[in-house]
Amino acid sequence: MRLFLLLLSILAISTTTVNALTCELCQFSVKAAEDLVTQNFTQNQIIPYLDSACSLLPNQWASNCEIIVNTYGLSMIKLVLENETPEVACTQLGLCGSNSFLSDVKKETLGKWHWNKHHLNPIKKLECSACHFAVGKAENVVNKDINTARAYVDSQCDTFAIKEAIHICKRIVDKEIGRIITELKNHESKETVCKNIHMC
Repeated sequence: MRLFLLLLSILAISTTTVNALTCELCQFSVKAAEDLVTQNFTQNQIIPYLDSACSLLPNQWASNCEIIVNTYGLSMIKLVLENETPEVACTQLGLCGSNSFLSDVKKETLGKWHWNKHHLNPIKKLECSACHFAVGKAENVVNKDINTARAYVDSQCDTFAIKEAIHICKRIVDKEIGRIITELKNHESKETVCKNIHMC
């Protein structure tokens, strides 16, 4: 009987830890969705970005994060548009509970990766890396006409090592190539250019 109770206790703790991780990953995703909604991204743009944010997490959490995004992503966006907090949104989705033990476990589970504790927004990190790459490639065509520069840098985006951010690179080129070229002609650094176009 004691063995049965011990196994039941272990199972309950294990289940609570899994639930805590699910809750934390949901809140991580909703917070990322909030940031993208405030930048006027469309629903079709947000889901790939959320998948990209998941890929920045350690491997043991990334696949669970992607499952949550692909299953609940549209509902998350809807709740963000209704101005729900990540905590409320994830509770409404059934991925978080009000158990106080759950809150303690989740803080220890993701530790430094918790969105509120992590000083780098993973979406912003991807945007910044993609921008540095695009600006670096634009340096090669700074004296070409704008259409040639756009076509060249856009094609170079396909070679970007961070595959999840290729679409970000292409978006930056499409929207900002004129400003990038102008700033490079003024001898600005990659870091300064990307800061000035709000990618870093």
